[in-house]
Amino acid sequence: EETGQSGLVGFMFLKADSESIEITSHQYGVPLAGFRLSGFSLVIYWLIELLMIVGLAAYINRSYAKQPYCDQCETWRDYEVPMLGSPEHVDEAITAFQRRDIPTAIEALGTCEQGDFIRLEIEYCPRCFEDAYAKLVAVHDTGQPKHWTEQLLWSNRLDPNLTRQVLELAR
Repeated sequence: EETGQSGLVGFMFLKADSESIEITSHQYGVPLAGFRLSGFSLVIYWLIELLMIVGLAAYINRSYAKQPYCDQCETWRDYEVPMLGSPEHVDEAITAFQRRDIPTAIEALGTCEQGDFIRLEIEYCPRCFEDAYAKLVAVHDTGQPKHWTEQLLWSNRLDPNLTRQVLELAR
């Protein structure tokens, strides 16, 4: 009732009116500068601290959430780009991947020197190699620095033996 606000906001304003904190910077144990916060500025300080804590927790959680988990092995899945190939024989490579002929697919991609290229990406479990997901992505240079376009050409799940074969041949 004293602050005109109810709930947590009213409590924070009441506590801020009755308290103050001093923030001081020290160098070698000697205070250099300091200031006191009370009232509304103390509430803003608490909110900034709360936002920093929430932001740090969200950043840590986001880094873990990006990496997929293998429930079968109870381990984090791995993600690799084992090769960059040239786009000249990409249709032949896609056909070979569909036939499960990995050596022909890797040979068709070859290696890339400059310009547009094909990126082979694979996400897999490093222990069991189960349920691996592979895809070919075409990367086109737009001519502007640090700008390119990407287009998904092919994606499929691979058997464990094919996953091992792709990783061995593409490196």
